[in-house]
Amino acid sequence: MLQSAVMRVLPVSVVSSGGVSKRQMLAVVDAVAKTELSDELASIAAPTLVLCGSKDRVNLPAARAFAGGIPDAELRIIEGAGHQSNTQAPERFSAILNAFLSRTA
Repeated sequence: MLQSAVMRVLPVSVVSSGGVSKRQMLAVVDAVAKTELSDELASIAAPTLVLCGSKDRVNLPAARAFAGGIPDAELRIIEGAGHQSNTQAPERFSAILNAFLSRTA
């Protein structure tokens, strides 16, 4: 809900990219917000890594919920990174992801 509110006030140039309009992006955000997957999380059997930036305040609760609901999921918080932790902390993001893939491959 907060994410949708923030996106509604951002300029089109920030929200739209790759041929996706602001209206389309808002529709996706609204649809995701209405999707309830809690009951299905327990059935995930694949090794799961949940990554989230420590400054991504909007998504931290969801990251914790996903990791808590998926059996044996690993939650890693990337300190100092926000929503785009892969570009804001690429070395740490890659190190965590590569270590996870090495253990689970």
